[in-house]
Amino acid sequence: MAPLHSVVFCFLFMLMFIASSVSPRSTNFSCPSPVHSKVGDSVQLVCSASDDIQHVILHNPLNSTIHLIDTYNNKYFSEDKRISLLQIEKSSATLQIDNVKVSDANHYTLFLQANGGYKTIRIELKVEVPYSNIIVTKSQDAIVCKARGGSSEGQIRWLDGYQKNWTKSAEMVANKMEDGTFLLTSILYLKSYSIMEKYCCTVEYKLMGTTKNETSCITTNEEPERHADNEESRKMHFWLIIPVLMFFVALVIYCRSGQRHFIQGESSRDHSI
Repeated sequence: MAPLHSVVFCFLFMLMFIASSVSPRSTNFSCPSPVHSKVGDSVQLVCSASDDIQHVILHNPLNSTIHLIDTYNNKYFSEDKRISLLQIEKSSATLQIDNVKVSDANHYTLFLQANGGYKTIRIELKVEVPYSNIIVTKSQDAIVCKARGGSSEGQIRWLDGYQKNWTKSAEMVANKMEDGTFLLTSILYLKSYSIMEKYCCTVEYKLMGTTKNETSCITTNEEPERHADNEESRKMHFWLIIPVLMFFVALVIYCRSGQRHFIQGESSRDHSI
């Protein structure tokens, strides 16, 4: 039979082995990223944990020393009230940004503390902007289409009134602006023999995972037709005026001739008397 001290030593060794093989409990955190939002909408940043979340700190992406949200100091709203902590209960925390702006697109740093630990997580917010204010203008030999505001580079297609595609005859340039949006400019050059009355400029782009289309049309022959009508009207007036003038000239000649004959007749009668 083994000595008592050997049994005690083996028992203590087993306890130490078991204790070393069991790691302390740690909390798992999860915050989906990136998060997409359309400008003007409200968006939520949701984080979950395997334990109850107790505190949340949201850093200002432009200055990490400024806390937009800080539950340690009972700060649940940003200064402009657009960013708020909707809920912090059990194993989730939800932040909401209202009236999303283009400038809100950034990486947001969150500090989360739960019962079983803490973690710092970064969430990327991507703001998507639709194209708007599509302007179509025309010159003597070209039609120009401009569209601004899209957060992704779009394409411009040209169709005439008979739905014939003229895109290959146009030139397009896409310029990325300082705020991250795009300015699209497409020029469709008209042929000298072009007789199409209508051209439509369609901007095609992606927004929140779906394809969007914005269209603006212009009629090309309104002014030329009006000009042609004026020319025809002037020609018609000219040919109408000529007979009238000839009539008045003939009338004047006739009147003068009659007056001359009358005077001669009166003179002859006076001589005969």
